[in-house]
Amino acid sequence: MLKRFNNGNILVNFIRCDPPAVPEDETIPLTWAMVVIKKEGRYLLHHNFTRKQWECAGGGWEEGETIEECAIREALEETSQKITDLKSLGVFKLYLKKHDRYEYGALFMATFDEYLPFKVNDESDRIKLWHPNDTLDDRLSELSMWMIFESQDLTTKTD
Repeated sequence: MLKRFNNGNILVNFIRCDPPAVPEDETIPLTWAMVVIKKEGRYLLHHNFTRKQWECAGGGWEEGETIEECAIREALEETSQKITDLKSLGVFKLYLKKHDRYEYGALFMATFDEYLPFKVNDESDRIKLWHPNDTLDDRLSELSMWMIFESQDLTTKTD
């Protein structure tokens, strides 16, 4: 176990891999992607107004798309930004207490070239380029926080 969150969810493990893949002996599916978007030392977050928290972009993998396409689509839907330089950091196994199940998510790192106007959508009411020393007007998702700091370590390590 890597981290138990306040909502009861558990980050069970993280496996560095590119492309993202669930271990062959696992029956737990890869169902979604999360992307840590970094530009000029800051992280792009969106404010999920339903959960009342800041989050990294991410969401469910839809039929007919690759997991990479899922990450790109979710970033665009939630932040209105077109990400570039998508890089796989690996997969993480998460226990979801509310649903009493395990699933895998793929973790990516990306950036974007130009800042595009944000459009309010069915999940996000605003975005922010955030530095860890900055304050936020609402809480930061614990999972997003863990992934932001883990991504810093993963992008500085060599294989």
